[in-house]
Amino acid sequence: MALIGACTSSSEQDRDLAHLLLDVAEEVLFSHPIFSDDSSSTREWQTDETGVSVLQATYFMCILQKWEGNDAAKRRIQRSRFTMFVAATRSLGLSRGTHGDVKFGTGFGVDSWRRYIRREEMIRTFSFVFLLDSAFVIFHNSVPRMVLQEMAIDIPCPEEWFQASSPEEFICLTNSYPTETKSSTLLSESVRHLCTESPDIDIVAYLGNSASKLGLFTIATGNLHTGYVKVYTIDKPLAIHGLIFHQKMSYTPLPFARTLLSKALNRWTAAWQLNLERLGPPDPYLPLWKEDGFIGHADGFAALAQIHLERANTSQKKWNELIQQLPVSARNTVDGMATFDQTDMDQVANLIMAAEMLHLDEGDRVPYAP
Repeated sequence: MALIGACTSSSEQDRDLAHLLLDVAEEVLFSHPIFSDDSSSTREWQTDETGVSVLQATYFMCILQKWEGNDAAKRRIQRSRFTMFVAATRSLGLSRGTHGDVKFGTGFGVDSWRRYIRREEMIRTFSFVFLLDSAFVIFHNSVPRMVLQEMAIDIPCPEEWFQASSPEEFICLTNSYPTETKSSTLLSESVRHLCTESPDIDIVAYLGNSASKLGLFTIATGNLHTGYVKVYTIDKPLAIHGLIFHQKMSYTPLPFARTLLSKALNRWTAAWQLNLERLGPPDPYLPLWKEDGFIGHADGFAALAQIHLERANTSQKKWNELIQQLPVSARNTVDGMATFDQTDMDQVANLIMAAEMLHLDEGDRVPYAP
């Protein structure tokens, strides 16, 4: 956190010194036993608190190097360090990221509250690792390192629950929510029901009436880009971007389940709008650390998923005709498939420009169906 502050300092001297320390801090962090291939070294860190703390520090290090690091550091984080990060996250146990059957009754005291918050911290950390993987897929055309199938973790709880300062405040807040909010709802299950012809009405209602903004952001940014699609006779989760990648590399192109994914996007949009109406406008007097931040732009990521879906269902011949309408400088990179695992974001920027100019996102939409 000190490095983040120094990198954004108004003092040029502080910024220069912080940049000099970035590579050193990265090396120190990735020397932790959690990243070792030696199974015997895991005894040195095998507690939830230590493991989650290291993963959180690693997340910040990856973000900081991607924002502030030199070109070599950006490539290193994206192409090698992040793979180590995902492996360490899995070693902690993704399936443990759930509250299970928690009872918010009279016996829910200080110890129960602290256990809940510690587990929620783990859930949110796992979610952000998955979101970072999705960001590499979306913005840099990288091959996904994680898949939705392994994300059998709870949707993050409402933000005000997580920020409650006492068990009494926590219980008061939970009692103000519908009963179904208090039950564990897995991310993978939520997306599966968003994408099916006959979804669970309770889960869809939960997303619209009770889900946290972080949960919906994770679905839009990670899971709808990693949506459930039916490939031949096998139901399996694959990223839209991953499908594009594998289709490009495959002799036998995979069919896209456009209708199901379009329904999922429309259902998600309806849920997002319901949440915005329920929560109302943000409080202008909130401290910065309580503001929505980046997750407030979840609808933009859902729109980008729709653009990718429209592009995936446009024939190459038709696409070649369309891009001739674009400026010459954008024609070679707008496809987003010309090069993989790039450190810049030119491809996605040009794809968005193409969508605006060619109205890719105004194709036939599947009406919202609960």
